[in-house]
Amino acid sequence: MRLVKLFCLTIAFTFVLAVFSACKDNGEQPGTGEPANGTVSYNGEEFWFQGSFIPKNPRDYTDEEKEAAAATPPEYTVEEEAMMSQVVSVEDKYNCVIHCIPTVVGIDSTTITEKYSTGEMKIDIYYDTADMALAFYQAGMVEDLNKIEAIDLTDAEKWGTPEHVASCSYGGVQYAVPVIGCLYYPYAQRFLCILMEKQ
Repeated sequence: MRLVKLFCLTIAFTFVLAVFSACKDNGEQPGTGEPANGTVSYNGEEFWFQGSFIPKNPRDYTDEEKEAAAATPPEYTVEEEAMMSQVVSVEDKYNCVIHCIPTVVGIDSTTITEKYSTGEMKIDIYYDTADMALAFYQAGMVEDLNKIEAIDLTDAEKWGTPEHVASCSYGGVQYAVPVIGCLYYPYAQRFLCILMEKQ
């Protein structure tokens, strides 16, 4: 089993350092190619950001979405364009693909857990509410963020106060991180980033 560990997805200036990364049980890092721009190359590996607040890249459109976009091209805000551009920049820099999949309205944690466990729903990071985060932790679906050295949980600019951070932990396990927002994506009810354990 490979565990998701670290991959920095810097999203729009001061917003969120969403973390994706992978390693194998033997500790081998994914990608053995030459570093891209002085960093790790992920050799085209794909990462899935479910519940994304970043619009989907047109390359990921379904046939229906392509038809709809052809009929009525989507209009993005300046903030959405900035975040989409940042994702593309990270993809280019690290030689990977990041799929930003919007929230499925009305889907519950039980359905997500089932779809994830069967491989029907690919998830590396999930952005949602506290109840979803706790349900995923209880189902054993998330990585303990304390194990990931590159996440600085004391960074109040990203995650808020120690109390904010502690609200996403249980029994010493940091199963999610709060996101305090920024000018591009201010506070909302959906405020948690959850790093999923890779099957």
